[in-house]
Amino acid sequence: MASSPPVIRPIVRKRNTIDAFLHYFHFRAAMKLANMDALLDGLFTNAVPKASILHFADVCAGPGGFSEYLLWRRCNASSLSSCARDSGEENSTQKDSTVPQLNAKGFGLTLIGSCDFRESDFLAGPCEAFLAHYGPDQDGDITKWRNLASFASLIARSTNRKGVHVIVADGGFDVSGQDNLQEVLSKRIYLCQCLCALITLQPDQSDGTATSSMATDDL
Repeated sequence: MASSPPVIRPIVRKRNTIDAFLHYFHFRAAMKLANMDALLDGLFTNAVPKASILHFADVCAGPGGFSEYLLWRRCNASSLSSCARDSGEENSTQKDSTVPQLNAKGFGLTLIGSCDFRESDFLAGPCEAFLAHYGPDQDGDITKWRNLASFASLIARSTNRKGVHVIVADGGFDVSGQDNLQEVLSKRIYLCQCLCALITLQPDQSDGTATSSMATDDL
């Protein structure tokens, strides 16, 4: 919202009533994916049975709201938080039962710097189940094929060459002063996100990509 012209910021705030629930997640994007997942009957988080490990990729989506939601939903991280806040009155058996099951593994690719993942800020999802990767150039640029190939290779090695069950992507960036050209400026990123899905996703699985308005012929 920081890039929105001052005249429309009040409208954006009214539209984003979902922000009222942000106390649960650290990052706003987590609520966006939570809403989509609910509307689609768990399309993203129920891609595999609860007893299995859900492998997912999160690209161009720092600081990590999508991953925070997926890890919370699959790993029962809310129980971990309550256990950590406990004063110690519960016995060890009760505490063991609240330790989350790490039945999800996330792989991230995003730009370093201000757009980087901030796993240490996850409130709801265990960052131990998330691995950020930045490619040979160590810049996380998805528009470079060598970074994409390296990311796909990491996922192949980590999943016994099966690939991920879910890929989520955002790709928003600062377009201050060029708001009306956002979708034009973003088309290369969208293309590379789709390419990433093609080389990392298992057959018949799900890709969720956040976009700006898709109203021009450029897209």
